[in-house]
Amino acid sequence: MNESDALSNVFATPANEGPPAPRIVYDMPEADYHADRTAWSCSALCKWLNDRRDFVAWLAGELVDAPTEEMTFGRYKHAAIFEGMDVARERFVVAPERGGGGKDAGMLVDRRSAAGKATWKAFLATLGGREWVRPDLAANVPAMLAALAAHHEAGPLLFPPSDGRNEVSIWWTDPVTGARLRCRLDRLVWLDGVPHVPDLKTTEDASDRAVEKTTARFAYHMKCAMYLDAVEAAFGVRGVMPLVFVETGPRPRVNVKWTTTSDRPCDKPTEIGRAAYRRIIREIQACQAAGDFREPWERTTRCPLTLPPWLMREHEFSGSDDLEGAEDA
Repeated sequence: MNESDALSNVFATPANEGPPAPRIVYDMPEADYHADRTAWSCSALCKWLNDRRDFVAWLAGELVDAPTEEMTFGRYKHAAIFEGMDVARERFVVAPERGGGGKDAGMLVDRRSAAGKATWKAFLATLGGREWVRPDLAANVPAMLAALAAHHEAGPLLFPPSDGRNEVSIWWTDPVTGARLRCRLDRLVWLDGVPHVPDLKTTEDASDRAVEKTTARFAYHMKCAMYLDAVEAAFGVRGVMPLVFVETGPRPRVNVKWTTTSDRPCDKPTEIGRAAYRRIIREIQACQAAGDFREPWERTTRCPLTLPPWLMREHEFSGSDDLEGAEDA
């Protein structure tokens, strides 16, 4: 499949037919959800934002995200919090640690040494299809559960797990761009007729400034806008999406930072996130129409060499001419 085909398939709509209705699927296997290329998620749009060729390769099925230890821990953490520790233990096994004291205590067994290799091989033989999680990360989960349960807002929304629905997948058509989109809610809870979709984020620093930087870096505001739009399209009701930042450390220690996003007029981050994801969609549509998926900087010819503004200012106000004689070099 070439680039044009990969993108045109997404926007293809049968003649004389309107966009498909929103679709809600409960308990869909995670692999099936992520295998879908007919609709775009927030992570897919972020691929376009970071590297257009990676996006096109992913859309064509040629690029599959390799799981990382942190991603596995994320699934373990979500299973423990949203479904209970018993469910987490059925799906995951905590890997063996190095033992002893010092800075390496509690860390993953050293798989480079002969003894470590033997321990690791024996451990893998016991998995039986389950995933393994790093011991230093798993050690924080009990403290996470306790801190979230004790939090005055997070506790009633997250526990008991049976009060809500977990892993809710939604497909919908954006009415502005016409693109087919999808999202997978960690959890859906109805409170007084209002859908709440809490989303957990693990961080080493939950201070206000750090959360602002993390939100911008990972486009959490764009994700919130898409999730809220999905909920409204699927259920016809505007929802609320709390972002719960769980600050963890090596002790372990846990702090909980509760932030709320909604579609209220004063909620500027959601408005900016919605504009951002629709801008990305329009960029993709424009590239599809032109058949040109190069980065904007690839289309520029005879581009002059530039320096960061701070370096230019530093030279301008330094009071010296360090570049004197450079032309003769």
